[in-house]
Amino acid sequence: MKYIPFKGPGFTLQRPDTWTATASLDYQTMFSDEMNDWGIRPNLLLAIRPINDDASLHDVMEQARIMGEKELNGYTILEETDKSREGWVQRRYGWVRSDDDLGIVQTQRFYRLGNLLFAFTATRTEHEAEYDEIFHHILDSFQFNSARNN
Repeated sequence: MKYIPFKGPGFTLQRPDTWTATASLDYQTMFSDEMNDWGIRPNLLLAIRPINDDASLHDVMEQARIMGEKELNGYTILEETDKSREGWVQRRYGWVRSDDDLGIVQTQRFYRLGNLLFAFTATRTEHEAEYDEIFHHILDSFQFNSARNN
């Protein structure tokens, strides 16, 4: 797979050159592949939101867990990574789409810069583990720009 640079407000990353990049008022940027046989476009979404000064990345993870348990059928934590010393935390979890019992796997990674939260959510079906490598490449390429480069 070939990756190309993407520059967003205050950050850069590498995205697959064949994936579509979109934006909306609900999220900063979404990178997505073609629609699969289950009606899902494997994707990675970035939302940038304000965050309280006293909120930690662990607090954000806890709130995400509470929301997932409340809103997602069969929500199960599969893996958690604490790289808070390097500036991020991550959780991979699964849930079941109610209408057809399709397993959905999502990875969330959270970064904080000042009073902004950079929240990534990667989505694929349980049958598409090959996307994990792509998602990790994008996430691992994420960098904040220096103030003079914004």
